[in-house]
Amino acid sequence: MSVQIASPLPSRLFAANAGDGVHTLNTAIGSNISELDWQRVPVNQRQKQFKFQYEQVAAHWESIVQYLDQSCAQTQMEIQRLQGDRTLKADNPAAHADGLKSLRKQLELRQAAWRRVKAYVTDKTCPKMLDLFYLNQTRQHLQTIANALQNPAINEVDKLPELIELSHGLGVCKEGVAINIIECARQLHQKGQPNKLHALYQQTRATLIDQLLLQAVRSSHASQADHPMVKSFEIHDVQALRNALSESLGLARLQDKHISKQYETTVGAIAKAVIPSLVTRHAVATLMAEKIHARATQILGNQSAGVDALIGLETALKDELGVGLDVVLDPITLEPMPKDQITEALLKGDAGLPAEQHEGEVTQAQLDHAMAAFFDKGTTTSEARSSRRIPTSRGMSGMLMDKLNDTGQASKKSEEESRKKELERRLEMTRNSYVEHLLARKRP
Repeated sequence: MSVQIASPLPSRLFAANAGDGVHTLNTAIGSNISELDWQRVPVNQRQKQFKFQYEQVAAHWESIVQYLDQSCAQTQMEIQRLQGDRTLKADNPAAHADGLKSLRKQLELRQAAWRRVKAYVTDKTCPKMLDLFYLNQTRQHLQTIANALQNPAINEVDKLPELIELSHGLGVCKEGVAINIIECARQLHQKGQPNKLHALYQQTRATLIDQLLLQAVRSSHASQADHPMVKSFEIHDVQALRNALSESLGLARLQDKHISKQYETTVGAIAKAVIPSLVTRHAVATLMAEKIHARATQILGNQSAGVDALIGLETALKDELGVGLDVVLDPITLEPMPKDQITEALLKGDAGLPAEQHEGEVTQAQLDHAMAAFFDKGTTTSEARSSRRIPTSRGMSGMLMDKLNDTGQASKKSEEESRKKELERRLEMTRNSYVEHLLARKRP
């Protein structure tokens, strides 16, 4: 049975002993702890005075551990059931063997995730290791995860990959763990939204932004890409750019002591001038079309497009992705349409995709920024090109050029070259000064 998370208790003030006196705290039970109250309570009394917050953190992690434990137990039962299915083994031994192999692989992944989470909870979440940020923001994100695990509207196949991914992100520094918990909470929350098409849009938009931020960070360190300190701080640099773009793209800010304010300001300014204009409905819809086309192809497989197959396809697409057959199938061949046609269908007014604030606002200056800062400086290393999360510079450049042509903007070649050289000079100065800063600060 999963752990039930207690509802927040009614607000009330409580007192804490501090030295010889008694201080009335402003923190209500169930709410976030104020910085003032945190400082006023002696370290050895915090667990008692902020008992609700400490216990909630423990309860949320316990619910995650139990969910993974239950998943392992269910997978073991499925393996036993399949092992005892003599009919399938006799009629189709290959399918029987493949089924067992797949289930055993799932069990291996889930058991490994359970061990990683259990080890983290044991080693890193004891009360003395929890700080104010963890008891406030991280606790709230853990509650989002715990609630999502109990939400029947989210498929089990959608929950487990996020938990497994989270388990891989628990071995980094405290700030890195906080970032990974936020990402897990965001993904699960979006998957629980009733409007599946909007949920898919938000998930895909978040993926696109993550790709652009990571490419921007790797671009900014292109000349020192192999330096171990650069790789070590990559997650913090991504968050630095996320903070810089928080207002422009509606992203969550996160306090992180390993973030360089210089990097957030300088490289963040370049990213802020470029990335919002790349996060367009067309860009997001293009990525959505890839997911929809792949899923439709997977569902249909080698089946003929009969009535039963089409009904199954329609039901799956509606339940999982929120789209109908009119967006996916060619009305003549009854096969999945090419991805560019699915993109066009999604962008029609009746599809209901959200609007983007920066749609159609690419300017020549932003194009110059993009070319200088992202494309012309060896921005995509071999590692970046091989990563499924990083778009190629050619694709991003093409996206910008398409938008530029659509808006009919142009500029003289001499002006382009002048701006480009100036930005290259500024970017090189930023890189050099930032690497010096990296070498001077401690590892997380």
